[in-house]
Amino acid sequence: MQKISPFLWFHDKAEEAVDFYISVFKDGKILRKTRYAEVPQEERPPCPPAGTVMTVEFELFGQHYTALNGGPIFTFNESISFVVSCETQEELDGYWDALLADGGTPVQCGWLKDKFGVSWQVVPTMLTDSVASSDPAVCSRVTQAMLKMVKLDIAALQQAAQSHSTIHSQDPASEIISTRVFDVSRDRLFAAFSDPSQLAQWWGPKGFTNTFDEFDFRPGGDWKFTMHGPDGKDYANHARFIEIVPAERIVYEHITPHFRMTITLADAGTGTHMIWCMGFESAEVCERFKPICVPANEENFDRLTAFLG
Repeated sequence: MQKISPFLWFHDKAEEAVDFYISVFKDGKILRKTRYAEVPQEERPPCPPAGTVMTVEFELFGQHYTALNGGPIFTFNESISFVVSCETQEELDGYWDALLADGGTPVQCGWLKDKFGVSWQVVPTMLTDSVASSDPAVCSRVTQAMLKMVKLDIAALQQAAQSHSTIHSQDPASEIISTRVFDVSRDRLFAAFSDPSQLAQWWGPKGFTNTFDEFDFRPGGDWKFTMHGPDGKDYANHARFIEIVPAERIVYEHITPHFRMTITLADAGTGTHMIWCMGFESAEVCERFKPICVPANEENFDRLTAFLG
């Protein structure tokens, strides 16, 4: 039994509501029902008659809830709501439509009320990440986009997050460029990056290993991972893919430290010329990172060469 669980007061539709929620979320079950006992009228508050279902205990995705048939004394309001976290637009649309069925009401910014008056927030996980960004401009743009929506649109939110957030400087002094020719095809080199099981084996300077928490290899997708250094320290990383052209180009924005990486693949005889261009916000920032990034990139290329055999 969970130490703390939500308790929902319905007028007389607790059973109907529980059946509805289990049909919406699929991963749920009824655990137990209790019924009102026979109690002398003078010793009981106004409540449904004896034998009526009093509570329904149920689970959704392992979370324990209790629904009560308590009469018309109290009603739901927006001060309490339940958040449904969604990874894709398809998942978000499905929950949104299902919760609105048979009399629900859309509200604003991903909020809705179902037909029982319970408030829900159907929210993409990328929204939570965006408003928690270390870049206040990203937070502002995404929030402004969200405030204009009723049902949330992931593609539009991602576009707001990316707009003007990438590096625009064309100053060569703000770039670190590292190159190497690899004796493999462009398709093979692209696969070494696009497949996370391969990428994790060679990514990073000498002696580093990786744990990938998220690798959503598409424009707007997040790459979240931890690099484990030979010194025993862990280094958290968060990047977002901006552009992907198979076997030609990969562009991503690294959030902290902030830089834009453009990886270009070009034919070089029977091999492939790979060019890494790290664009920073200014020449001063670039100079600060050069002593670290230049040798690190070469060590990364050495690891990739070894991995490709």
